[in-house]
Amino acid sequence: MIMAKWGVGIRITTNRDQPVRAIGPSHKSRCQAINMLTVVCVIAFAGCGPAATPDSGDAQIRAAMKLLGLEYGGYLTTHNAAPPDEAALRKYLQTRVVDLSAYGVKSVDDLLRAGRDGQAIKVIYGAKVPSADRPDYAWAAYELNGVEGTRLACDSRGGVHEVDNQVFNEQLVGK
Repeated sequence: MIMAKWGVGIRITTNRDQPVRAIGPSHKSRCQAINMLTVVCVIAFAGCGPAATPDSGDAQIRAAMKLLGLEYGGYLTTHNAAPPDEAALRKYLQTRVVDLSAYGVKSVDDLLRAGRDGQAIKVIYGAKVPSADRPDYAWAAYELNGVEGTRLACDSRGGVHEVDNQVFNEQLVGK
């Protein structure tokens, strides 16, 4: 009697359950393929990328603001209001640091950091300030001065926007 056992490959056996012939990749060749793929990925992502540029600091600030915006949105959802002050936001963020460590966040200060202008990011406390274009989104934080006529601002859904002085004056001044 011949039976077929299904798996990654097919092994055909006789009635004595002794292998006759195997069809498909062997375990050793699958392991070799996985190891080769791992090596290719490590090379591609580790040392073959472009060197760090001044814009890499900009990317880090944008990433921190994205996370800050998302966490601000989490605070809004949990408390049904904007954080009343920095202490309340810090307390909330401290409870989230373990989850955020997957994104390289080691402390609350990694999120409440300086912007491109070298000054601390200004978080909006005490009131939910909706975006004019997206009323369901609340502004979370922005750079105090920005650079070259624009400021980075983040919303409660993780969006990071470059806003010019006109948008800033209409939506964020005094907030």
